[in-house]
Amino acid sequence: MGQDTASGIMDWAALAGIVEFPMDSSVPRLGSFEAGDAARLFGASKRAMRPEPHVIDGWSGVVFGDFYAAFDEGGKLQVLNYGFRPGDLLSDAVLEAVSGVEETGARSSSGGGLRMNDTAEVGLAGRRLDAFATLPRFAALLGASGALHLSGRGSDKFIRVSIRGPSAVLAADFLLKAFKAPETEAFSIDYCLYGLSLVGHKAEAAFNNAANERELP
Repeated sequence: MGQDTASGIMDWAALAGIVEFPMDSSVPRLGSFEAGDAARLFGASKRAMRPEPHVIDGWSGVVFGDFYAAFDEGGKLQVLNYGFRPGDLLSDAVLEAVSGVEETGARSSSGGGLRMNDTAEVGLAGRRLDAFATLPRFAALLGASGALHLSGRGSDKFIRVSIRGPSAVLAADFLLKAFKAPETEAFSIDYCLYGLSLVGHKAEAAFNNAANERELP
């Protein structure tokens, strides 16, 4: 898989400051992108997006498909999420990226891309979704970028990998899943990308403060 340097890549690792990668000046920056331009963020009409309450007082969120964006009290972008479908279901884009087969059953020719809108594709370190759709691929891509923090949850076959960058914390959640690759009879089992999140340091501090307040007697 060669490096994809298309100007349309919205590199979340670069937005977090984990890697240096040339980004289009029109790519939304955490802390500067305005809530009023959320339709441009997702390439959708305002009516196609769903407002979503946020756990931090005064903050707001909006959902479009498998994407979520959160804005602070000043209307500035602070959080981006992808995936996290109910029932621990993988998104169609991830299933296609790990298996090479579209959800229609046809052989994929798109190369495992993940489009956020008509002009921007989500990527990490200049690579497309198929380069980080499983935990081994993610580790190979970003393992040398900084200290990886691992966490899990209960008895679920779940691993979260997070990296702290100068601008934000980048986290990828992986679930152990079975999938069938093209032209094979057997199923493969791997930790597949369940969700991807980019949390600005202002948002992280707000989350921590809210959690501390809930713990006060």
